[in-house]
Amino acid sequence: IFDLFTSIAVLLLSPVIGWRTPSWPSFFKSTVAVLSGKKSWVGYSSGRNNQLPPIKPGVLTPASIFSGIVAQKKKDELDMIYAKDYRVMNDLEILFKAWKKIGQL
Repeated sequence: IFDLFTSIAVLLLSPVIGWRTPSWPSFFKSTVAVLSGKKSWVGYSSGRNNQLPPIKPGVLTPASIFSGIVAQKKKDELDMIYAKDYRVMNDLEILFKAWKKIGQL
């Protein structure tokens, strides 16, 4: 439900926020992928950790809120924390903090 409502909101706001992203076509494509259910807004950084519960691939990851390159070990730790302490508010926070990266991943 979170993905559905936020992707509708992002599409409605896309004339305002979409042009501020590095790639408008990728931004739109990612938003449509979430709206259609193919992707989620937030997913794991990689599929390397088989101990995590399965979820849809994400447009963003918990590591997306950081600028620069994040080491793979740190990404794995962030994924573990994300899965262990999941809250919808965490997804919302990641989406708000990393919305400019929507078309980049």
